[in-house]
Amino acid sequence: MTDTEKYTVDNNPFNEFVLFGWVCSFYSGKTRAYLRKAQVPFREVTVGHPHFGMKIVPPVGRQVVPVIQSREGVIVQDSNEIADFIQANNLGERTLIPPSPVQNITARALEFMVSELFARINLHTRWSHYPEQESFIREQFGSMFGYGSHGDQATRDALADMIRDRATQILPFFGITEDTYQIVDDLYNDVLDALQAHFAEYPYLFGGTETVADCALQGGFQPHLSRDPYPGMIMRHRAPRVLRYSERMAQRDHDMPEYIDVEPGSYIADDALPTTLETLIGVIGKDFLPELKAARAQFDKWADDADIVPGNPLLPEKISRSMGEIEFSVRGKKVYGIAQTNTFWALQRVHDAFDALPEDDQSKVRAKFSALEIEELLDTRPKHRLERRQYTEVWA
Repeated sequence: MTDTEKYTVDNNPFNEFVLFGWVCSFYSGKTRAYLRKAQVPFREVTVGHPHFGMKIVPPVGRQVVPVIQSREGVIVQDSNEIADFIQANNLGERTLIPPSPVQNITARALEFMVSELFARINLHTRWSHYPEQESFIREQFGSMFGYGSHGDQATRDALADMIRDRATQILPFFGITEDTYQIVDDLYNDVLDALQAHFAEYPYLFGGTETVADCALQGGFQPHLSRDPYPGMIMRHRAPRVLRYSERMAQRDHDMPEYIDVEPGSYIADDALPTTLETLIGVIGKDFLPELKAARAQFDKWADDADIVPGNPLLPEKISRSMGEIEFSVRGKKVYGIAQTNTFWALQRVHDAFDALPEDDQSKVRAKFSALEIEELLDTRPKHRLERRQYTEVWA
């Protein structure tokens, strides 16, 4: 089904397509939405299931979600690689990629930017406001390994406390400190406002059907921003259409009866981007591009001193993805974070799709991205190409 150098094949006792995920996980939410909207039949199993610990974690090399295992036993990890695997093997009924060039690359670019930038929003609204939602968060994290015979309440409480302590320790690595709280709050509010306006006209980002960009948004909304009490309260009061959108994205069908003038399954005509979507892209790009440029500079600097051997992992341990600290400015404030290897493999997917377009289509995309002030996304390319093999980034 796929080459054995890249993926591991092991026994699948469920005898069906399985998503190993977790209800609180951003990237599990993104993959869950993708599988539903691509019309891939699947069963979701929590990471507390014994099969995950015994058969999935050893080959993957770390306890991480999402992971899928096909009926035949093929194991794939990483939300982007899972989507690529589904498309390459024609496992879904929908591609979730717009066919026209501008919408195609814009959807891919939005998927990338949301997947990177929303990690900061999600972590901040959950952990910086932990006291306001402690009981809910403790219950959600305590249930990670399941109920019944897999642990009593004391065990679940201890697990919730351990995850809380680890999560709060990593906040500064994602640029989340008391100095940046207001920046992240403002970004969340601006995103909600842009989407609230957009969903007055369209059920999805690109019209009457879902894309990979919608799945990335749902990765932020369903596990975090619409469920956690603090950000969920903001969403309910400030942007109720966004809450309805998250409900829509949780269904396998289009679920859009309110949109009388929009044909289910249709894209916005003439490869156009409505003003409301352009506003959203402007909000996200303005906050994200400074970080991306700083991360690319750190990646190249770090790579200059690296032992580059094609096929070798970038980092010796899969648990680590950091290539060093970075500094950048957002909304007039200095923000500190880290450059991560997976960022540039994910960005490379956008570049590869753009480079595969005919020259005339590339010109159309570049002109639109220039008007949206995100053209830098097409040109921010590290010196070295990457691949993913055996569940980690390697030198191409």
